[in-house]
Amino acid sequence: ENQSLQTNANKKTIADLIASKKTELSVALPKHLNADRLLRICLTEIQKNPKLQQCTAASLAGAVMQAAQLGLEPGGFLGHCYFVPFNNRKKNCSEVQFIPGYKGLIELAIRSGKVSSISARIVYKGDKFFYQYGTNERIEHTPDLNAERTIENIKAVYALAKLNDGNIKFEVFSVSEINDSRLSSKDPDGIWRSDYEEMAKK
Repeated sequence: ENQSLQTNANKKTIADLIASKKTELSVALPKHLNADRLLRICLTEIQKNPKLQQCTAASLAGAVMQAAQLGLEPGGFLGHCYFVPFNNRKKNCSEVQFIPGYKGLIELAIRSGKVSSISARIVYKGDKFFYQYGTNERIEHTPDLNAERTIENIKAVYALAKLNDGNIKFEVFSVSEINDSRLSSKDPDGIWRSDYEEMAKK
């Protein structure tokens, strides 16, 4: 019962603190977003995740401000960014880490004005896949519609961008490289466990 009361009190503190940042958010937000919408989305994300409600209000407010400054919406359908709780052992408390998703990075790249299109794709066992670097760089990927699209069957992940000058750039990452990134993250068993494919594309 005491823990429940503490959680409810923390939720109120978090909601109050985030709401108090509305003016700052309005200044930081790009034109395509408004403060009321972002606050509503952020509070919904917090309500859905009990672990976020146990995080410090200051770290949550900081994550919301980062989302505002970049003009990215957390969670939901867009998946621009995520609020990920982690245990800060030095401070002995739970804090929120702001993590941009691969869709958020695509959004930022296109907004830069230097990229006309960009995508990230997963290659599964059974897909026809070829690429080469050097003076004649190219990449070909034909998905096998009958292949099992499971984490265990991932062969590689690649990102491909078409620049405004017509050039095409791409990078290919092996499963071992992806898993190295996972292990070096602050939360290898959190969002990586629930959204492995999305994090691999990022």
